[in-house]
Amino acid sequence: MDAKFLPEQIRQQLDGDPDYALRGSGGFNGKTGESYLIFQSPRLLLFERNFGDNNFAQSMMDCAADDSMIELVQDRFSSELKIGNQYSIKLSGLETNTAALMISQIESLKKQLLLNDSEIHKPLMLLIMILEDLKHCNDPDSSENHILQDYIVSGICGGNRPLYLAGLELYRQGALTAYLDNTVLDIQQKRCILANMLELVMRDGEFSKEEQKIIINYGRKLGIEQQDFDAVWNVILDKNCLALLL
Repeated sequence: MDAKFLPEQIRQQLDGDPDYALRGSGGFNGKTGESYLIFQSPRLLLFERNFGDNNFAQSMMDCAADDSMIELVQDRFSSELKIGNQYSIKLSGLETNTAALMISQIESLKKQLLLNDSEIHKPLMLLIMILEDLKHCNDPDSSENHILQDYIVSGICGGNRPLYLAGLELYRQGALTAYLDNTVLDIQQKRCILANMLELVMRDGEFSKEEQKIIINYGRKLGIEQQDFDAVWNVILDKNCLALLL
């Protein structure tokens, strides 16, 4: 919605014009009443009041925090914005488009913050970049590629899309080689990276010779000894070969 149509009581509490303003269809969490969601980077302000009330109840979320997850859930007939584990808000079709733009800006904010602190997440960033490199063995527009990306976002990043976007940005900047050379890993971290490489390439049900060569090469770059490499390789291959049980 246009911020100039916000209730005056809310406008008086804002520090300048908001980046985005949304009006919910009803109150938060399915309640009756009216609700508004205001994004002023990096804050997300939530206002709600029941019918007949004069004043709005207000809550605030710091979108830069690691646990500030925001998700837009859509189906054919309705849209719902989930804000952390505490709030949800129904949206009209017009507000749904605005919500998608707002989420994109929040993800960009969180991605940049993660890039600024990438040293803290160095082993995980390295894994994301290696998996992204493996993903490029496929046609970028293939359905298999979308399956692999979903695995990285959901399985590796725990659904934290900005974390994936930060790793992807580092990969596009050509940081993979430097991270391989400068990231100190213990043997468990090395085995973890190898296991997830194998899991990724087997998501599409195939394990091509090209993929095998790339993984063997990464094993050498990571300094994984042959017996450790073979142990992880055999376990993951056996795990994904269910035909052994038929």
